[in-house]
Amino acid sequence: MMARHVAEGGAGEAERAPAAMEWLCRAKGRGGAGVRHVAARGRARSRRAGGRHGGMRGAADGGGAHLLKIDTAFGKVYKGTIGGTQLVAVKCSAAKGKTPPVEEFKNKIMVLLKVNHNVLRLLGCCLETDVPMLVFEFVPNGSLYKVLHGIDHQSPPPPPPLPKRLDIAIDSAEALACMHTNGDHTLIHGDVKSANILLDDHLVPKVSDFGSSKLLTTGYTRFVAADMNYIDPVCLKTGRLTLKSDVYSFGVVLLELITRKKAKYGDNSLPIDFVKSWKVDGNGRSMYDTELFSGVVESQCYMQCLHQVGALACQCLKEDADERPAMLEVLKELKQVWETAFGGSCSETN
Repeated sequence: MMARHVAEGGAGEAERAPAAMEWLCRAKGRGGAGVRHVAARGRARSRRAGGRHGGMRGAADGGGAHLLKIDTAFGKVYKGTIGGTQLVAVKCSAAKGKTPPVEEFKNKIMVLLKVNHNVLRLLGCCLETDVPMLVFEFVPNGSLYKVLHGIDHQSPPPPPPLPKRLDIAIDSAEALACMHTNGDHTLIHGDVKSANILLDDHLVPKVSDFGSSKLLTTGYTRFVAADMNYIDPVCLKTGRLTLKSDVYSFGVVLLELITRKKAKYGDNSLPIDFVKSWKVDGNGRSMYDTELFSGVVESQCYMQCLHQVGALACQCLKEDADERPAMLEVLKELKQVWETAFGGSCSETN
């Protein structure tokens, strides 16, 4: 999400953020989590003892933060620096009155601090401003959406090979599975899509944009508006998000990885078209990304891998949410697919 719009906007797309922007920073230090009040000009004063802090300073880029032109489920995003060198992204809630209760917000923050598997790293938060703010690491290298589809009518870069695409799927699934199984504070992401999976220099994914995420306390939570092309149809009918809502959305991402088609291309819906193709032909061969087979000797192994991922995606897209696998099961199956396809004979020629 952030990286995609940074790439789209460029330097000319930024505007000055309010100079008086301040927030409380929660940083994990050697002595435990601490809280510190941080001003944009770099002055800090301690508000609560909590051991050594993470060295948060003013998130200022030349004296203040810059507002990036992006539209997220959470609200506005500011770009800044910590200590004058480390780039950060400060995400501000969309509007007053739409934010969760403070205790729920704190609980969500504590969950995010515990999730370390391929999740955009949370550096701090602010609960004393009019609207809550979260401070994340800044990832400037684009999203999975950009890598697969390009941006602003530009051609996408050379697509990653199938083994790398499967790596991205596995690491992203691990992040969501960790959120879904985090003890007493299970977290639903609520807006899983390729634009919210950021990629570093080595195409290692970081799941981002937790603006729609909700703590699961009663088995479901109220629906929060997200990208309609990824939304669980059951959620649209009931208005309730569940863990299986994330599974459905991730199924759409799996289809993007193996077809390199957008969730909505023209007037067509990728999940609807793929499931229809699977029911008619018993596979999704007609929709797979043909570039995956360009010059590939081990095409038989690749085809088997694509069939397995396609079958898993169809399971994730089941109309009956109870018939969908849990994210831990999705993760386990993806790892098995990788081992079968690239851990044996195919890997010898990769």
